[in-house]
Amino acid sequence: MPPDEFIALSAAERRVYLLLGITVKIGLGSKEVAYLALGWS
Repeated sequence: MPPDEFIALSAAERRVYLLLGITVKIGLGSKEVAYLALGWS
């Protein structure tokens, strides 16, 4: 994959993950998010 496309994809993925993170945080609440994060560590 050309570097330019990789950089563009990475930027798009960061936006998607950020939106997903916000959605999860609002949907589950900080307590559940913290529990899941600790469980995955």
